[in-house]
Amino acid sequence: WERAASDANPADQVRALLRSQFHVELGTIAWAKMYETLWQCDMMPGNSPAVPRRERGKPGVVSVHLCEAPGAFIAATNHFVKTHRQNWRWDWMAVSLNPYCEANDKFAMIEDDALIAATMPNWCFGADNTGDIRRISNIQAIWDRGKELCTRMGCPGGVLMVTADGAVDTSMDPNRQEMITASLHYCEVVAALGLLAVGGNFVWKGFTLYEHPSICSLFLMGCLFDKVLVYKPATSKPANSEVYVVGKGFRGVPTEVLELLLGNCGEDIFTGR
Repeated sequence: WERAASDANPADQVRALLRSQFHVELGTIAWAKMYETLWQCDMMPGNSPAVPRRERGKPGVVSVHLCEAPGAFIAATNHFVKTHRQNWRWDWMAVSLNPYCEANDKFAMIEDDALIAATMPNWCFGADNTGDIRRISNIQAIWDRGKELCTRMGCPGGVLMVTADGAVDTSMDPNRQEMITASLHYCEVVAALGLLAVGGNFVWKGFTLYEHPSICSLFLMGCLFDKVLVYKPATSKPANSEVYVVGKGFRGVPTEVLELLLGNCGEDIFTGR
């Protein structure tokens, strides 16, 4: 199966070319997918209302990357900004399961911690230091840290872009992949809503979108964004069910609605529903 899936992937050589010809940081398929999404979906437009207008100096822009380790989305965003948005002052914050927290399941974490170790001040592991965004207190801590960063960067309205690349190992029950990952994806959406500036953009990785939690998440995004796309990058393996849900032009969310959504976050929120 792996050989057949590789043969069916026209972008299989992209990773090698990124490393040999362009020498990009963390030149992986994840890097290629993020860079392609940034470009094709115009995730960081220069004329976005989420980018502060300044008469002097460079505008400050922030992106937040959820479930990010080992960091390919950050590296791709860095490459894009340094290449195409040189008039910005850009900073970022990332969230992932803390590889140095003994309370975490070691099999659920990414082994490659090189970027985390080199950029530790940019990482937020939440109120309990686990980095698990399925916990309400951790989402609140992420919001607080994001607001501090945006204030420091001169964009108090919020962040321009949020990415979420979370997944759960479903190899023991692959037929239930969508439902097993549903709680994580819902929490990613809620976390993003509390971070984005009006006009900002959000992308999260999903899989099949047939079950009711996925449909509800799409409906929620349809209510809060000007445009919602379901997008599969050309560099995403065609033999898997992976897709990316893109929300363009965040409209804002009332505080009482956001608090209601936050109250429903948890590790297994759809069981029995």
